[in-house]
Amino acid sequence: MFYLLIDRERMVFILLVFFISFVVVGIVDELGKFFDVWSYPHQFLIFTHRFNSVDFAVIPVILTLVYQFFSKWKFYWIAALIAAAFIAFIGVPIFTFFHLYDLNHWNTWKAFITVYPIGLFIKVISDFIYSNQRK
Repeated sequence: MFYLLIDRERMVFILLVFFISFVVVGIVDELGKFFDVWSYPHQFLIFTHRFNSVDFAVIPVILTLVYQFFSKWKFYWIAALIAAAFIAFIGVPIFTFFHLYDLNHWNTWKAFITVYPIGLFIKVISDFIYSNQRK
């Protein structure tokens, strides 16, 4: 789906935004696993415990698409809020139901409160890189 929706004219930059999302989400994921607030009973790639479908497929793709479609801050705030709500209140329960994600000391509200600032942080970093690229 990401491949079909990506803006071909800005593909390199949007892929950079995806990479930033991937790294930021990965760091937060490692912190969450380290402090045992969540865990993954099944892995995306079975030969490693680092890659899972929740954090390395779903969340970076959603946050990248939000960035691509809502580049102005005024609209981005709202779109990121809706995306964070979707991830936390729909995505997390679905992944939990299918045992791809276990909430040890975590809940959907904490996920929402975490994902929303991650989206804002990704926007700040991406906009900073974009503005310096144009100079």
